[in-house]
Amino acid sequence: MSGNFGGNSIPTTPVDANVLVAGASTTYKDWKCTKIVTNRGTAPFVYNGVTVLPSTSPAGTSVDLIMNPSLVGAIVVDAYTLLCYPCSCENPVVSPVLITSGDTNYQNYGPNNKPIIIGGGGLNS
Repeated sequence: MSGNFGGNSIPTTPVDANVLVAGASTTYKDWKCTKIVTNRGTAPFVYNGVTVLPSTSPAGTSVDLIMNPSLVGAIVVDAYTLLCYPCSCENPVVSPVLITSGDTNYQNYGPNNKPIIIGGGGLNS
């Protein structure tokens, strides 16, 4: 399964943070999360050792953050909901056009398949 390599994939699935943490190495191992929403502020939300939301966060408080479920700290049941999507995100991006040997300037690609370099004084030739 491929993923959205830029993150913020839509649609997302709401997952209770406690369920996500419990399944981080199994069910949700290939998922990414894009938002944290506070259900009730009874415990801090910790991601990769950093407190992202304090325990005093009112219900409905949210933070946009691309997260790997395995880095979410222990969570109190029903305290937070995360918006997540399945994404192995390890498959390479491929072109539908075959690359030919020596095709360094992408001359054999159609205009919709050429990589775009922003800036660099015209490096797209």
